[in-house]
Amino acid sequence: MLLVRLTSYCLLQYNACLTNPLFSSLIDAFATPIKEDNDPTTFIDQSTNGIGTKPSRLYTYNAFFESLRSLCVDGILGDSYHNVKNPYYNVGTGSQSGNSGSNEFVNDNENMAFYISQNNDQQQGGSADSSGTNQSRDNSLKYAIVNICAFLANAMVESIQYDACEEFNGMVSGLDYDKLIKNTAASNGSEEGNDGNEGLNGILSELNGVNGRYFPISNACGQFGRSYQEEQCYDVPTTGSSSGNSDIDMSFACPANPNLSMTAATHSKYNYQQTNTARTSDQPPPPLYCGKKQTSDGYSGMWDGYSIEFIQKVAYPSTVGRIDTEACCFWGRGMLMTKSTCGLGRINHYMGKAAYNDNRPSRYPNLNFCQFPSIICGVTNAQLNGATYPELRYVVALFHWIDRVQSYSSSSWTYMDELKSFVDGGMKDTDESFIDTVSSVLTGGCDGYYCSMQSIHFLEERRRNFNILIHDIFNLDGNFAMPEQPQPKFDFDYAMRWLHKMRSRIEGNIFVSKNAALDGVSYFSQAYRYEPFLSALRTTGYFGVGEQRFFFISDEKKGLRGFNAGLANLAFFFANVMAESIANDSCNEAHWDVQKGSQYSIANSCGQNGRDYGSEICPPWQSFMTCAVDTNAEMQAELPRTLEPPFVVDAQPPPFQCKPGTTPAGSWDITTQTLNNNDPTFTNSYGRTDIQGCCFYGRGAMLTRGSCNYGKVSKHQSLFLST
Repeated sequence: MLLVRLTSYCLLQYNACLTNPLFSSLIDAFATPIKEDNDPTTFIDQSTNGIGTKPSRLYTYNAFFESLRSLCVDGILGDSYHNVKNPYYNVGTGSQSGNSGSNEFVNDNENMAFYISQNNDQQQGGSADSSGTNQSRDNSLKYAIVNICAFLANAMVESIQYDACEEFNGMVSGLDYDKLIKNTAASNGSEEGNDGNEGLNGILSELNGVNGRYFPISNACGQFGRSYQEEQCYDVPTTGSSSGNSDIDMSFACPANPNLSMTAATHSKYNYQQTNTARTSDQPPPPLYCGKKQTSDGYSGMWDGYSIEFIQKVAYPSTVGRIDTEACCFWGRGMLMTKSTCGLGRINHYMGKAAYNDNRPSRYPNLNFCQFPSIICGVTNAQLNGATYPELRYVVALFHWIDRVQSYSSSSWTYMDELKSFVDGGMKDTDESFIDTVSSVLTGGCDGYYCSMQSIHFLEERRRNFNILIHDIFNLDGNFAMPEQPQPKFDFDYAMRWLHKMRSRIEGNIFVSKNAALDGVSYFSQAYRYEPFLSALRTTGYFGVGEQRFFFISDEKKGLRGFNAGLANLAFFFANVMAESIANDSCNEAHWDVQKGSQYSIANSCGQNGRDYGSEICPPWQSFMTCAVDTNAEMQAELPRTLEPPFVVDAQPPPFQCKPGTTPAGSWDITTQTLNNNDPTFTNSYGRTDIQGCCFYGRGAMLTRGSCNYGKVSKHQSLFLST
């Protein structure tokens, strides 16, 4: 919820808006008291360690609307410099200084502005009502307000609720407010809690850590499956393209400079603070940082939130496999947490030093957002003579919105058209498709809930913020009360949305493996990740495999009971795959059947625990599915990455393999870590000594084994692909 009191402040400097009676209502709405906030100039921060809310320190009304006014009236080329026409001269120290920028370029075709119905909407089109009247002329100001509200609804989720300008390790993906209040009361010594430290578990439970405890320091390189320093720079999709990933233009992206070194600002709640002696356990991780590796084994390590220990120089991987922080300085910053080499590169290209060096107008000709992105959040350095730019936390977010949301247009959805249709259609509070799609475009770069595996965190909060803003604060449609939530349809879409919402818990508690080099400490699995799993679940649960075989995830006809049954089915699946494969972080079966007390038979690839995978044929009525044993086949399984250096240094038994010939394969001695070749007396538990035709060992999350099971997979998968 947006808990703000907005003072009357003139924003829309256009006569059409100033003379519109609705603008007076807009000003009045900005001045309307909301909740218990007594400060009329602030946004509200919900990260307070006390129950409730408090005024934001970082985001204030006047500062935000001053930046918004500038980006609306003058666009991104307002107050700019040009290498030839208006060169920048830096003089003085201690603050932003130098000669003044110019508005000479505001009428250039390349200029982009935050949309507030600039230009008469008679020229921009608009829908007609049943009488044929063009509604755009009457709704111009409403278009402007709804655009602002959509921006704020997302900004409130991305940054304001935390009172944070920089991303933090384990970025919150969904607050459990009831638990937060209970735990916070406990941390304050309330009777609701048992002791002062119990409530601190609430902080760690909000963060996306492994088992809610371990946090890779290399999360600076990217979180929730993203790799910020490797993301290609996609241009805004044009009409006719089917997705947001079109028209690749690498010239926008920042180079991933390995020599950069910087540290994010410390957050009072979500970062460890050594000076806070009141907390003796359960501490969030330190701020994100990036830096060049000084040695080949310069691993960044991990943070143990339970023991409050920074375990350094160990290869502890993030969700994308990074074990260091070199060139990883592109985490989120600003009101919309703009991130990645592409996101920051586009700002530099249009508004920073890159534009100035290319003889294009630039608002910030001396700022290289690729080299020093921390300037967005007020950090300065000697190269800038101590100058700070407090407006950047707003300006960067507003540019991000202009560049990536307002400009968005695909073959199925165009932001500006949908904005006007939503307003012209009466802004029904039951119509969630507009704000949902806007949130998808902002977070995933495409216009559909399933178009990206990137979860839309806090989707319900974004909806609620948007509805309160347009209906309650601005009262755009007269009387408004938050609508009663209809009984949900517990269908496939509901289940998928639930899984998106639960991403951090799934990723941090299910897709976790054990690291032998760290005495069994859990880490984000490298072989099993959230995005591929969800994609496979969508395929098998919605489209099915083969002859109408579906992974059961929900039964809409049975309502909540059917949904819970689907979750139980998924839980049974997870319980097995966690033991079969995820714990070992391997897609291939490994040795576990020990013979003679301390040795693995190399013939274990033919079968373990007394099984012979090649001879396991299907029942007579399915015998046609059984795979034939190919004695000439030759293949070898891959060792999981975390069973190789730098994760482990001890020698490992060879991976499973099959190859022609009946030569005895020998054994692996666990104690001496040596391979004993060609021992004719050493057999596996079934009695095999060779590995000829033994290609049906376990693979995949369930470690599917045997000639029958592989035959069924082949049969049903071919039917699925053919249809």
